[in-house]
Amino acid sequence: MDCNREEAMRAKQLAEKKMEVKDFSGALKIALKAQQLYPELENISQLILYTVPPRRKHTALIRTGMEFSKSSLLLMIY
Repeated sequence: MDCNREEAMRAKQLAEKKMEVKDFSGALKIALKAQQLYPELENISQLILYTVPPRRKHTALIRTGMEFSKSSLLLMIY
């Protein structure tokens, strides 16, 4: 399990680097892989939400298991 944690941390760092160069689709793919490897990884759900385009936010919220009220979701999108 510790090996998965290390791999997930490396994947998260790579996703953050991809976000820096505005490769959001690549960052999303890698961040989802990091979450799959180690779901308890710190701030991985927030990273995934940041990489998702606004129209796909609702699906991402469901996929990551995060629950928000309608008003907080609207504030997050805008």
